[in-house]
Amino acid sequence: MKAKIDFSTEIVRGHYLVSLSSTGAMSLFSPAEYLAFNYIIHAPQEDHPALLRRVLSDFGCNEEKIAGFTDIFLKKLRQQGWFREGMNEPESQSLQMVYFSITTKCNLSCTYCYIGDERRNPDHMMTLDDARIILKKIWDFNPSARIAVTGGEPFTHPAVFQILDILNEYGLKFSLGTNAVLVDRSCAERLKGYGTLLFVQASLDGITPEVHSLTRGNTWHEAMSGIRNLIEQKVPFAIAPTLHEGNLHEIYDIARFAYSHGGFFAPNHLRKFPHAPHARDIYLKPDSLRKCIIETFEKIGQEFILDVQPAGLTDKSCEELHDTRRKFVCGNAFYTVDIDWNGDVYPCHLLREACFIVGNILTEDFNVILERGRNSKTRVRSFEIPKCKSCPFVATCAGGCRASALYTMGTLAAEDEFCDILYKFEVDKLFSHKPNHKQ
Repeated sequence: MKAKIDFSTEIVRGHYLVSLSSTGAMSLFSPAEYLAFNYIIHAPQEDHPALLRRVLSDFGCNEEKIAGFTDIFLKKLRQQGWFREGMNEPESQSLQMVYFSITTKCNLSCTYCYIGDERRNPDHMMTLDDARIILKKIWDFNPSARIAVTGGEPFTHPAVFQILDILNEYGLKFSLGTNAVLVDRSCAERLKGYGTLLFVQASLDGITPEVHSLTRGNTWHEAMSGIRNLIEQKVPFAIAPTLHEGNLHEIYDIARFAYSHGGFFAPNHLRKFPHAPHARDIYLKPDSLRKCIIETFEKIGQEFILDVQPAGLTDKSCEELHDTRRKFVCGNAFYTVDIDWNGDVYPCHLLREACFIVGNILTEDFNVILERGRNSKTRVRSFEIPKCKSCPFVATCAGGCRASALYTMGTLAAEDEFCDILYKFEVDKLFSHKPNHKQ
């Protein structure tokens, strides 16, 4: 007889949120699904099909419904971790996302900048030779890696287009983050010629000059001109405002502007960093963040008939047997890295402190650096974080952002600053993508 599984149950919006802290398994069940789950879960796995068929037959289901439900339901349990033995991590492809910081120079001085004024001085530029060496190493290691060209402001680099040429030459797919102030017509014309450019991400914090200037100074007209140049040249783009209490009332209008011109909307929420002391002058309430995001995406989804909500289970009929509840650790220093202008490799673009450097790609190979990163102190497992270890979502959110934990809680081994709101977002995602199995 199989040992009894001591799972936890929470009733949420008339459904059952069921989780097992020892393995990270978690599911959202309808009442009928919850009954079926309780009926089989304590029995050996090989007995589950017969037990499910028996209980469904007792409830008067016909053979067709019994067969369909049994197959899908057992796949769902496997996919969501119920047949797992522990918190084992799956092997994943390393170096999937690379932040490629080609300069520390910037033409703006935003109040919340995660780099900060002091760390930008003096202005540093990646050399063209170093850019080629690094990009060749990325291509050799994983030609499918996505590159986010960033800075500073990339367009302050005198050889930015030569660097983009190298990316295009190697066939590396890339995005480019900019404040758009320097994106004139000729710049936009050149950008549209890059076949491997995924999109340009433009920062705009307000749909009006007054609101934008709260964080980005008197640059609204220049930024909007740059964005319009991208639109005119049909360059793929996303608008990425940083959300704070002073601009939430304009976020929907920013999103609407982006989608109405063929772009996308990629908001960031305000985080406070010790090297950005002026960020104390603005703030963001967690509940305000959730309300703004939900209402904005809901209205945009209705107006443009787009599925713009964050993705949950992409396969709603659970056709594939991979486990979707196994994100115990942030991808920093392994799946994602930040490469600075001089080749130093940081775990991510938010943990740019000397103590976190995991190597230098100009003098070492990725296999050495990423193995070091895999075991670095920034990769705290969610089940090692006190508040997270008993949470239903211990195996889905990875404990949130490690930089947020460090800068707000004083330790990497703590929950994200927005933990309580992340919990509600995870619940929202479950209801947005819950399969509708007919009983």
